Amino acid sequence: RALSQDDQDDIHLKLEDIIQLTDCPKAECFETLSAMELAEQITLLDHIVFRSIPYEEFLGQGWMKLDKNERTPYIMKTSQHFNDVSN
Repeated sequence: RALSQDDQDDIHLKLEDIIQLTDCPKAECFETLSAMELAEQITLLDHIVFRSIPYEEFLGQGWMKLDKNERTPYIMKTSQHFNDVSN
């Protein structure tokens, strides 16, 4: 499913739901897109994911602590998602 600008207005999206939007079991999902379309979709997806992080998680640098998965679960999931897309 292609994301659109309208999707970004839904601030009630959960990170898990957003990440699942990108699930596509076949390579054809990427083969039909131009490089520009793919870049736009990834950028829009990253924007929506980043907006879904509760602002409280940015306070106190919880992602740097030993219990970072409990303190900042959305930041950690976002970081993992970034790493998955990058690899």
